[in-house]
Amino acid sequence: MDVRATTCPVCSRVVPINRGADPNVAVNDHINAGCPDPGTSTSEKAYTNPCSMQGCSKKELVPILCQKCLKPFCIRHRLEADHKCSIAGSTPPAQKNGQSSAKTKMVSAAARQNTRGEQAAQLDKDRRDRAYRATQV
Repeated sequence: MDVRATTCPVCSRVVPINRGADPNVAVNDHINAGCPDPGTSTSEKAYTNPCSMQGCSKKELVPILCQKCLKPFCIRHRLEADHKCSIAGSTPPAQKNGQSSAKTKMVSAAARQNTRGEQAAQLDKDRRDRAYRATQV
């Protein structure tokens, strides 16, 4: 099931919307079904994912976790360089285990690409030779 979401303008709760459904109808149904009054509501607010960056007070609807330190951040601080990820400077586990680094992988990918390019050039040359011989007969 493909679901989108919006926030209720009355209670700030998340209202799920099925694909193809009108968001206005979904919010209206939510309000008619007993949308809690914001003054008396004890329900959880929609934006409950605060940014972990010191001094940032932004909250996101959906948590954005750093893949290195696994802390939630806002859109502005989601990248490792933007939140000065403490784990980003350490050696990745792949290098500690003796596996090849990203640079080595890029070099080998370039070598494979070069080999493919040479193969393609040879195939083109063979096709031209066959076409030339076919016209000579």
